Amino acid sequence: MHRRLAAEPSEPAPRSPSPVERPLGRTGQMVLPVSLGGEGVLRTTGRSREAVPLILEALRLGVRYCDTAPAYQQSQDYYGAAFREAGSSSRRSIFLASKTHDRTREGSLRLLDNSLRRLGTDYLDLWQLHDLRDPWEL
Repeated sequence: MHRRLAAEPSEPAPRSPSPVERPLGRTGQMVLPVSLGGEGVLRTTGRSREAVPLILEALRLGVRYCDTAPAYQQSQDYYGAAFREAGSSSRRSIFLASKTHDRTREGSLRLLDNSLRRLGTDYLDLWQLHDLRDPWEL
């Protein structure tokens, strides 16, 4: 699978900034102060019937910042299923963040490729180091 940086999405969906959006750190992205994380029901195994509708409802209500990680068990699969159900334009309107818990370049890139496959996308908007506990892990 070909990895792309978020700055290279194929056709970003045009949208007007909301007056309640805020800058996300130094990313240059404006997001709502509410996001959908990959914990809770999204982290559980075998709960697609509850998890996918939950994601779709969050998107319907305007949530556009979604967070996941390989460590959140099936959340990436649920997001991928929801994006497929919502249609291809839905992914372009979402700021999608994921993570790596591996501390090697090779292992992290392997996790990234797997995440992209499970999410059904070829790019992430933000990729983070997950669960850092010691400075040497950087």
